[in-house]
Amino acid sequence: MNEKPNNPYAAGPVIEWKMTKEELEAYLAKHPIVYREELKPSPTFQMDKWA
Repeated sequence: MNEKPNNPYAAGPVIEWKMTKEELEAYLAKHPIVYREELKPSPTFQMDKWA
């Protein structure tokens, strides 16, 4: 019997999604809350105190 391992957590193929500059500007106008560098927590922020 030829069994292939069925691991749902294994990494699949990576599909790179590219937007044109105009599409990106339209998306940001429609969805203003996006990941931005200045919104990252400071390096001193630690979650181990929450546990």
